[in-house]
Amino acid sequence: MIDGMVCKPLSAYGLQAWIVDITPEIAAEMLKCNTHNRLPRKTTILHYARQMIADDWMMTAEAIHVTNDGLLLNGQHRLLAIIKANTTVPILVIWGLSREAQDLLDHGDKRRISDTLTMNEFATDAKTTAAAIGHIRRMAIQGRVERGNWKLTDAEAKRFMRSDADGLYASMVYARDVARETKYPRSLACALHYMLACIDRTDANQFFGHFATGDLLVTGDPVRTLREWTIRHPPGGRNERPKDTHFCRVTLKAWNAYRRNKSLKSMSISATEIYPDWLKTAPKGFELPLAVKELAGESVS
Repeated sequence: MIDGMVCKPLSAYGLQAWIVDITPEIAAEMLKCNTHNRLPRKTTILHYARQMIADDWMMTAEAIHVTNDGLLLNGQHRLLAIIKANTTVPILVIWGLSREAQDLLDHGDKRRISDTLTMNEFATDAKTTAAAIGHIRRMAIQGRVERGNWKLTDAEAKRFMRSDADGLYASMVYARDVARETKYPRSLACALHYMLACIDRTDANQFFGHFATGDLLVTGDPVRTLREWTIRHPPGGRNERPKDTHFCRVTLKAWNAYRRNKSLKSMSISATEIYPDWLKTAPKGFELPLAVKELAGESVS
């Protein structure tokens, strides 16, 4: 408490607050009064449910608000996630607000995973780090960086960094050089170097090192072909900037050719060409490191 602070109970404003152990059944009953809300987002429901299943969900002062006549003002995503996860979660619930209060709810500046990493002493380029961890998780699960129906959680990002921050920061060094010299997406370069280094660190270092400098690369060298293609597609250039998933695709194509000592004169990809398998040149018996296995976990679908 602060000297001079005037404190009043919620009851002074006609409000009641309780911490409620919300079961799937209670959540379903509360949702029956969810008649005046925005449409629920599936990705948010799955995001919350994954945290609840992993026991990463923590009780905070972010309450579910209910009017005097039982109308649910917010919290639908948490309630739907409880049903999805089939678990019980303690949540602060405040009763007695007016319906007009709903217009002022959920308008705060949402905290990002990069903010969480910074607050937990992982401040080195936290925004790029958070994006790279998301790419690593997608690569581990589906072999590419296309977004699925899930979002990285704060707890997953923190666990990964506590497990292998040194490995990610080592990859960040190569990513910065590549991004500076070619304008390649830095977070993707970091994630791909990290994952490909799991297969062969020496080859990954040489691949991304030459990618950055362009040194000692002859015509037909997969790294040179990739580098020239990347430079032709700068941000804001005349050519439309490809999405990260396409950058990933051409990089894996060049990597597989590089690993097999094959020439590659073009980065064009036909409509029928199979997406490159990033594990194609992995040694027999290859296993992902523990940090990546834990990050991949089990997806809620």
